[in-house]
Amino acid sequence: MNPTNDASRFPDPTAADLRAVAAFKEALSRPDLLVGTWHGGVPEHEGGPIQWPWVQYGSVVSEWVDALYEHHVVVDYGEPGWDERMQAFATDPTRMQAADLLTVRKVLTTVVRRERFCDGSIQSAFGTGLVQAAMLRLRELADALRDGEAIA
Repeated sequence: MNPTNDASRFPDPTAADLRAVAAFKEALSRPDLLVGTWHGGVPEHEGGPIQWPWVQYGSVVSEWVDALYEHHVVVDYGEPGWDERMQAFATDPTRMQAADLLTVRKVLTTVVRRERFCDGSIQSAFGTGLVQAAMLRLRELADALRDGEAIA
């Protein structure tokens, strides 16, 4: 168990949990995936108020975000220097190829939590290939686990 992880709020995922989330990998990598659609930002009528721009995520992306929470991939963490590490992954998603499970979980957690503070963050992470790279690595790690094996 991750020592910074509050087990009551953020239990570690099982092998089955990881496989359930990894099952989204193919759908999230499709070239025709509707990640999301921007709304707002312009007046609905001349002289009307402008609604703050926001993204309505497609059904597959919304289900994936829900699955990250439901299957305990989202992790509670705090670590000095994480923003710099996250930026390195965002700039070069191929760095995910060597990531361990905890790092993949932190990246995916950061992607979905940033949306709370900056509309479009998830869509941006898809655009850079970060989500796809993280999901590929998650799938590789999940495939390597046996049922009942401890998740470190």
